[in-house]
Amino acid sequence: MPESDPPRPDWPTQAADTVVRYVDQIRASTTDRAMTLAKGLVYGTFVVILGLMLGIMALLGAFRGVDRVRELVVADSVWLTYVALGVPFVLGGQFLFSKRKKAH
Repeated sequence: MPESDPPRPDWPTQAADTVVRYVDQIRASTTDRAMTLAKGLVYGTFVVILGLMLGIMALLGAFRGVDRVRELVVADSVWLTYVALGVPFVLGGQFLFSKRKKAH
C-alpha cells in the first residue's frame, strides 16, 4: 500500500481568513462606533426638537386655558392672563438666577 502524501497546508485560505478577521476587528473599532455616535446624534437632535415643539404647544395651551378661565371671571381683561402666566416665570427665573455660581 503506497503511503499517502501528508496534507499540504491551505495557506491562501488561512491568509484570507486572517485578513478578514483583522478587517472585521478594525471595522468594529472604527465604523461601528462612528455609526453608534451618528445614530445617537440624530436621535438626540430629534428628541430635542420634539421636546421644544411640545413645550411651545404646552405654553400655548396653558395660555388659552388660563384666558378661558379668566374670561369666565372678568371680561375684557387679557392682561390678567399675562400676569397669571408671567408671575410664575419671573419668580422661577429669579429663583434660578439666585442659585447660579457667582464668578469671583
